[in-house]
Amino acid sequence: MRGGLRWAGRWENIATAALLACVGIQLLSRFSKIAEMAPDAFCRQESDFHIEGGEALLHGVPWPGVARAMPAYSVTNAFLYNHLPRAASSWVHVAALLACVTLVFALGAFLYSGICGAGAAFLYALMPHGSEVEERWLYTMAVLIAAYFLARRARAPSLRASAWLAAAIGGSLLILSPLFLFPALLVSYEWARDWRRGPSRRWEAAALCALPLIFLAPWIIMNWRLSGRLVILEDGRAENNIITGALGLVRTLGMADSRAIADIPPGHSALLWAAGEVLLHPMRYLAAVWGRVVYAAGLHPLLVLAAAASAWLSRKREDCRQLQLLAGYFIAIHCLMSVQENYFAPAWPILAVLTAGLFAGWTKPASKRLQGASEAAVYMVFGLLLLVQGGTLALVWSYPGRAAAPQAWERELSSHPKDPWLWSERGMRRLRAGQAAAASGDLARAFSLNPQRDQEIRYAWALLARGGLAARIWERPGSGRSGTTMDFRERILKAVYLGLNGRPREAGKVMEEVKKLADVSGANGTTLAPIILEIISSWPAATRPTVIALFENLAAFRSKIDQESLAEAWLDVVRLNLAAGDLQSAFTHAGYALVLGRSATTKPPPREPGPLDLLRKDEGSLLFDRAEASLDGGDRTSALTHLARALKKSLSDEQFRHGVLLYQRIGEYALALEVVERRLQIRPDDARWRNDRGTLHSLMGRRKEAIADWNSAIALNRDLLAPYFSLGSLYVSLNQRQEARDLFQRALLRRPGKEESEAAKLILAEWMKLLPARGSDRHRQTWQARPAP
Repeated sequence: MRGGLRWAGRWENIATAALLACVGIQLLSRFSKIAEMAPDAFCRQESDFHIEGGEALLHGVPWPGVARAMPAYSVTNAFLYNHLPRAASSWVHVAALLACVTLVFALGAFLYSGICGAGAAFLYALMPHGSEVEERWLYTMAVLIAAYFLARRARAPSLRASAWLAAAIGGSLLILSPLFLFPALLVSYEWARDWRRGPSRRWEAAALCALPLIFLAPWIIMNWRLSGRLVILEDGRAENNIITGALGLVRTLGMADSRAIADIPPGHSALLWAAGEVLLHPMRYLAAVWGRVVYAAGLHPLLVLAAAASAWLSRKREDCRQLQLLAGYFIAIHCLMSVQENYFAPAWPILAVLTAGLFAGWTKPASKRLQGASEAAVYMVFGLLLLVQGGTLALVWSYPGRAAAPQAWERELSSHPKDPWLWSERGMRRLRAGQAAAASGDLARAFSLNPQRDQEIRYAWALLARGGLAARIWERPGSGRSGTTMDFRERILKAVYLGLNGRPREAGKVMEEVKKLADVSGANGTTLAPIILEIISSWPAATRPTVIALFENLAAFRSKIDQESLAEAWLDVVRLNLAAGDLQSAFTHAGYALVLGRSATTKPPPREPGPLDLLRKDEGSLLFDRAEASLDGGDRTSALTHLARALKKSLSDEQFRHGVLLYQRIGEYALALEVVERRLQIRPDDARWRNDRGTLHSLMGRRKEAIADWNSAIALNRDLLAPYFSLGSLYVSLNQRQEARDLFQRALLRRPGKEESEAAKLILAEWMKLLPARGSDRHRQTWQARPAP
């Protein structure tokens, strides 16, 4: 009998070794494919790898989207793409794949047996996925580490085991955020199973939920210091998926502007909008969730079925149940929003482990030696990952101070003169400022240091904007790629080159390619317009009107950008003319902007409120509606009552401002002023509230106080246009025309947000009225007689 068991054990060891040998052979073929891949296969700039944000953290330079991706994700991608040779970057991905296979084996050996671990590793090695090079390559490793510590804790619960699991989850959150809610789900599951747990188990639950937040603390503090907002995870990265998921789409829309599709105003919460949409259309949403689950299962249907069968067989084992809970949670959390294939990459190795459990009944548990070796391998991989994350958190902690330092870009360029990203970004900043000649030198340096396609396109762009024979580089054939912002830029720039050189028919063909590419990638007009405006703004002031006219007049270009965006382009030319002191050119181009603004399609009238609007409105908003209805009906007393009740609620700044406007409409300026004063006690440096107080002082005849408030608002926020317009209008009424003109001219030199485009046009029109009469009639006739496009 003993001899039979001994031989069975030997054959199991031989089978385990044979399976691991097969895994090695399969991995060797994968390794060779990784080595042959171009760097763009690992990650690309201006894509979902968020290299720019990672570079900003590495160098400590200001960057507006630094919080859009989690730091260990963006920094790692940036380091591999821009700071390691191609061969070294390939070896890192090879090591990551080998680490994932090791973790799969360790998890299978811990749960079942050595041969089950080898079988799970073999299944994972056979999977036709590219997680080792796609965006989830590092995250897959982090999820597997969390899965291993989850199984260990389920088998032997303790405060220490909970701390290790919490650390693994916290480390994963620094890469991507899907496991954020898993600790709460796990604690709820355990409480539902055993609600009479003792104090020690409560400490375990507390550690499990609290420790991941310690990993996030430097990130939260950094974002608070940068923006004054509570940003816990990615800042807006999931917004498109939230919106399209609530609309009932199964898969993501690529580059499409989901806010524009859903007609969500700027500043409104996409999450609150999505909640209202789901409440209004629950069946549509549930059908979409089910469609995403079916889509996910269809990616590896045999694996899903086998894992489900294994889950049934091992349903009485707590460690297997909790691993199943993790796999189910991971798939379900993604299916709440629109999805794409690579989102589920970290789930497949867990399902491979569960599938290997089908054969656990015919195998014996792994030996202590194998368990010890597997455990050591897991701790080694986790330790290396923690080193990476610790370095990342150090960068995060110091980033606000480093980015706020004067001359941060020049400091980094002098310290790292061979860094292509720094040269490229300074070149693009100069190019977007219309300094094409200076930009071409920086971009040429970046291209020489990193001769990749994206760098070449940027360099060719600068040569085109600069003009001259060097722009003939655009005669070369295109790359044929599709789907990213740079691909759109490349094609539109080539069309501009052809249009400027008198070849409108060829330009039209290229713009047709742009349309097809937009249809395939899910982009729309709201996606293309910012790209076109960025291209226009790269031309020097002297030649920029020619490029704007190209988009305005040639049929191939006209439908790709709306007239409001063209008006903004002309307004930018006005700013450049004013900065150069060329008032006559500024006057002419201001007229073009106003003509386009007048001829733009008017917005449709507001629709009647429906059930969705009522679901989205809180009690304060409903009271505002009643106040307006009472006011429209002539019941001033009732309107004041509803308004007073509404303003006692917990409201946003926009809602308080709505109440102030209603008080103004009623004529109760003193009551409106009380609301503004209360807001200013909370936000003394808020330029908008300071401007609102100035308006109320003006309405109450307190001219000196109004002027002081408007000047204070301008000092607090020089890009807010409302106080310029109010103060300038007061100067006009006082016949202080020179002061008004100078103030309006200062306002026109600012670059406000798109939401203030109407205020910019009002200021532009008032400024034109104040210009000296001499020489202006000819220019006025030029733009007034100009037909609308």
